Amino acid sequence: MTTMLAESTGVRTAAVSEETRPSKGRILVVEDERELAEILEYNLDRRGFDIVTAYDGLSACRLVGSHQPDLVLLDILLPDLDGWEICRLIRGHQNAFVAQTPILMMTALGTQNDKLKGLQLGADDYVAKPYSVREICAKAESMIARRRRHLQVSEELQKARRRELLQADIQYLLLHEMRNQLVIIGGFSQILEQRAEGESLGRYARTIDRSARYLRDLSNDFLFMRQVEDQGLQLPQEICRLEELFAEMVILFAESAQARGITFSGNWPQAEALCLAHAPALRVVLSSLLDNAIKYSDPDTVVTLNLRESDDAVYIEIDDQGRGIADEEMERIFDRFFRGDGTADKVPGSGLGLYMARVLVEAMGGSIRARRGKSGGTCMEIQLLAPVGDRP
Repeated sequence: MTTMLAESTGVRTAAVSEETRPSKGRILVVEDERELAEILEYNLDRRGFDIVTAYDGLSACRLVGSHQPDLVLLDILLPDLDGWEICRLIRGHQNAFVAQTPILMMTALGTQNDKLKGLQLGADDYVAKPYSVREICAKAESMIARRRRHLQVSEELQKARRRELLQADIQYLLLHEMRNQLVIIGGFSQILEQRAEGESLGRYARTIDRSARYLRDLSNDFLFMRQVEDQGLQLPQEICRLEELFAEMVILFAESAQARGITFSGNWPQAEALCLAHAPALRVVLSSLLDNAIKYSDPDTVVTLNLRESDDAVYIEIDDQGRGIADEEMERIFDRFFRGDGTADKVPGSGLGLYMARVLVEAMGGSIRARRGKSGGTCMEIQLLAPVGDRP
């Protein structure tokens, strides 16, 4: 082992050529008894660690910041600053990486109160003198390995978060651009309707205009939903007429349902069917659920829309006749970007529709759940508050 001495600063660095072996990690040994420090240096060096040694508290504080060790072996009784103060300073360091450095305290103070004090100040473990060098080495390997696993997981989480933020920003930009283009489509469809000759062309133009206006409003609603999600807002509630919303949804999805031979049926709400909700948000939710019901239903089947009411709640059910959701996926179906194993490669989608539905329903003070449908498909149930008092 080659050593470099700096007695004036109370620092000793044990350096090993990087060509001879890979390092298991860097350890700062803080020990004023030089014989003990050299024993630790020798044994830790043999096991493949890079060692930096400080013989007093001030030198230890400088080395923690400059060398950023993977572990600190810290004696308590030191010149200048004791181990308690060094532990406190490390945990309060402005660099989060340094502040989370594992600390193993070593001391002749063997009372339970001394041990508790070290742990309360942020030490990760504690050994009393006289100690076993083999125990110190084993603890060092374990603590450094655990720190590296933690850092690896943290790095992966940060990468995932950056990817998620990038995807969110892309979606935000796409929604803005989609809204702008739909304004253009809507304007030209109105011109086409005015100049159309024949009922068919006029009907096509009206369909294009209706869909463009709906998608434009939907884009605005999605942008608002993003604000709700990011800021944790509660949506303002108003009395909504479910008959009007159901009728709007059925008309909107009539073409796509007809293309797959799917028909709508069920217990349609009457004019007096009311709930407390945010109308644009509820429109987004119903649109997402109906779109899913049509996409995942088998051709030439029925999508059932039911409404149930109690004294204080309204229940909206959308029941399809598709292949259904696997039991083990039922709890995850509303997670962001989640797509079931059986459908991810067969039906296009982003995995955001049900997630957004849950976010919006909960922001309206309601709840949403998925369960097995009566015909083996999937039934989505929304629970919303019912108006209190006389109906308007």
